[in-house]
Amino acid sequence: DLKYQQHKNIFKDCKNCEVSPICRGRCRRCLREYSVNQIRNYCNLNKYLIEIISKKINEIKNIFSNRKYTLKNFYNIPDCTEEIP
Repeated sequence: DLKYQQHKNIFKDCKNCEVSPICRGRCRRCLREYSVNQIRNYCNLNKYLIEIISKKINEIKNIFSNRKYTLKNFYNIPDCTEEIP
């Protein structure tokens, strides 16, 4: 079933999640197919990754800017919302 549903309507934890505006339900297939414990583990990994990137965002931007990187030449793989680059 490919009918779109907001992630907050699929998994109730998303309604009060502090990173929901960033992740936007990137684990949508996970939300539909896996157990609550598996989903929460995936969410915790995403939260940790978002925290690390947030703390280093200026450094990351500088590296990309100084070396003339773009996301496409740094990570040249088709976009996938369920994949953590």
